[in-house]
Amino acid sequence: MQVSCGFGHNLALDANGHVWAWGKNNLGQVGNGTQKDTYSPVMLEGLENIVQVTCGGKFCLALDQDGQLWGWGSNRDSVLGQAKTGSCVSSPIALTVAEGIVIRQIAAGSDCGFILDDQGVLWAWGRNDYFQLGCSDWKKSSSVELVRVSIPEENIIARVIGYNSHVMAITTEGNVYVWGSVSAGQLGTGKKYTRTTPILVWDQGNVIDGAVGSLICGLLTDDGTVYMAGYGKYYQMGSGKNSSSYTWYNPQELKLFTGTAE
Repeated sequence: MQVSCGFGHNLALDANGHVWAWGKNNLGQVGNGTQKDTYSPVMLEGLENIVQVTCGGKFCLALDQDGQLWGWGSNRDSVLGQAKTGSCVSSPIALTVAEGIVIRQIAAGSDCGFILDDQGVLWAWGRNDYFQLGCSDWKKSSSVELVRVSIPEENIIARVIGYNSHVMAITTEGNVYVWGSVSAGQLGTGKKYTRTTPILVWDQGNVIDGAVGSLICGLLTDDGTVYMAGYGKYYQMGSGKNSSSYTWYNPQELKLFTGTAE
């Protein structure tokens, strides 16, 4: 079971492998065959035995138990693997971008997609105006072919988390890489600039989860401690002040649990 949110639309995956969708639908991102906003959840036809779902900005991806990738919604920058960029697809279609790759996890940014394979290698495709693909050779280009994200080969990626213009990857060792537009200091390294390729922002090997939002990143370590970095005008840092933090900050010594996560 899983839920995911896009820019005005939502997905839910139930225990039987069915996908439910609702919300803004001007580009077919609900996937029910129409382009009319959908006010209540509808079960999508043609999708069975789904194991993962994710929302991009105005498109969706789903992975079934056989490893087939599905997509629908906006095809900006050929993110659905269709040659006609800018078109839209209002019902789920089988995508061919990942042929020959065994997929372990899927993720999405605004107009780009990410695939983590069974070897812990991360692949990307779609929009790259802020180097979301983690490859400096592809700026302002779109691709219907996968690009390998430039993370050092000795790192095995455990999870990828996408957002609008910056992305996070967590390794099996609990280290963290971030790349893309990080002008608000969400690297947590004291720097704020666009990263054309992934940069190691946490090397203590104890991160078990992370989150990426608008101009902000969050980390959860294995002892339950929460860390934030980035834009804080609306008190996102949890410090009680409307100020940003360019280094990792623990809001009010917040811990989600005590001890070590199993």
